[in-house]
Amino acid sequence: TSHQIDGWDDFAIVDWCREKFGLPTVLSNDSDAAGLAEARFGAGKGKRVVFYTNVGSGIGGALVIDGNLFHGGSGIASELGQVRPGPDARQPEETIESIASGWGITAEVRARLACKEIASVDSRTAQLDAADLLRRAGGRPDGLNTKIIARAAEEGNRLAQEVFDGACRTFGWGI
Repeated sequence: TSHQIDGWDDFAIVDWCREKFGLPTVLSNDSDAAGLAEARFGAGKGKRVVFYTNVGSGIGGALVIDGNLFHGGSGIASELGQVRPGPDARQPEETIESIASGWGITAEVRARLACKEIASVDSRTAQLDAADLLRRAGGRPDGLNTKIIARAAEEGNRLAQEVFDGACRTFGWGI
């Protein structure tokens, strides 16, 4: 099952790859595979303990001890994306991933643009930043994505910067 891409439920991808490529094949969580690769062949080579984390559409992690993945008692020892972000969490379903992943950042900006407070704020800067983000998205909040928001933040859009700052603080808290 892919939690990101529809259509892969019950597809025997390991068997398919073995047949197609004629090579031994294993299936692993992307963060586990990347963390293990970094520990064995990359920046963590030769280190006894390696912690790896990544941010994308989700947030994952891997803990490698003595060259082996450590899964913990429930199999998700380093999946910090699913951790609630401390006592400041606003909603029961709020996680580090829901705030700091690419999708979380985009959702927060869209929510702020939809909030009537931005339109009624006295600050001309806040209105200009909201208008800038909408312009970049072709006038449609659903046209926004994290790449557009990141470019806006790099170019000085304070709304985008504020959301990224919150995402970074939340991710840093998790680490």
